[in-house]
Amino acid sequence: MNNIFRIMLRIILRKCRSGVSLFRKTRKMQKDSKKSFFLLLDDYLKLKKRKGIRFDEFFQYEFDKKDENFKKAYLGENEKRAYLDLLNPKKYYVVARNKYFSHLFLENVGIKTPCLYCYYDPEYVGIQGDGKIAYDLNTTLEILRKNNVQECVIKPVEGTHGVGVCLIRSMEYLADDCVMRRYDGDVVKLSEVLSTEAMIFEEIVKQTRQFGDFNPSSVNTVRIVSTLYPDGEVRFASFWLRIGRSGRCVDNAGDGGNINASIDLNDGTIYNSIQFNGWRNIKNIDSHPDTGVQLAGIKVDHWNRIKNEIVKFQQSMPILKAIGWDVAITDMGPVILEINDFWDVTDQLVCIMNKRDEIRKCYLAWKSVEAKREKKLYRFERQNNELSDSVLNKIIRHE
Repeated sequence: MNNIFRIMLRIILRKCRSGVSLFRKTRKMQKDSKKSFFLLLDDYLKLKKRKGIRFDEFFQYEFDKKDENFKKAYLGENEKRAYLDLLNPKKYYVVARNKYFSHLFLENVGIKTPCLYCYYDPEYVGIQGDGKIAYDLNTTLEILRKNNVQECVIKPVEGTHGVGVCLIRSMEYLADDCVMRRYDGDVVKLSEVLSTEAMIFEEIVKQTRQFGDFNPSSVNTVRIVSTLYPDGEVRFASFWLRIGRSGRCVDNAGDGGNINASIDLNDGTIYNSIQFNGWRNIKNIDSHPDTGVQLAGIKVDHWNRIKNEIVKFQQSMPILKAIGWDVAITDMGPVILEINDFWDVTDQLVCIMNKRDEIRKCYLAWKSVEAKREKKLYRFERQNNELSDSVLNKIIRHE
């Protein structure tokens, strides 16, 4: 009886917390938009039925203040998932999700990426591979010493939104460890960084003077979402600029906020710059709030070259047909820091390009091709388990 009571109490508390959060968000929208509760509810329910959006999307993207053009063009998470299940099938998404695998694939097809110094994974005990695989402190030290690495970027293999990224500005090798100075001046030992989580050590990209001037403490990037059609044509769904804040080493909004701006497809002009300080806390700006560098109206250098390179890159990765490229701009041309198979949709805060329209067109093109193809049965496909989770758990527990 006590167990049942505790379970019921947890459910009630969870629903209460959810209800309180819902109430607070609704009150916030009422205050911001001057609309009644019933008008907001009616608007949300219509959008949920028509576009399948969630309440948190309705709140975060400020649908209570958006016009019909935005509502029509918005690509929601649920709709995006339906398109990408075909365009970027799950059997291939590990290529984008695992940063080590991404390096191998991109390098193999000639796409420019930062130099990979070391892949650390404690599950690779005793394996050296191509001389870049480490599994403990000693093997990691050996590889870094051999490559005379004096600075690097350390990233979790499965990380997103800049979480866990550590930029190392100097390294002092000891007999059995390495003292590393971070971008913010803090000192950490290599033995303290290594854990049970896989990670990569890679080169720090040297960005162009233009991009370095935007904010020198971070590698500032262009996120480009490209689409590949059945005839080999490559199109673009969005271009947007991501710039870090002063003292931050990444350009992601998840690390204390950032600066976003749209980029004109034709000539690379920056427009619609915003300061992102969290959802519903966005400020329109013309220049970087920390560095003072002008953004609005500035043209990205060598824009046509950047676009042409991404076209070639996308054609080299046909297994993923709608890639979100994180592009660092260097004097040697665009360098791909990461690829994303299930890219976020926050560019819709600044971009006026109709991403939904482009992704949907690409999806329908491939859907038409798939309908004409003979259905294939993969000989080695892993089948779903016929037993329910409860039955499987009983079997597992039985000794």
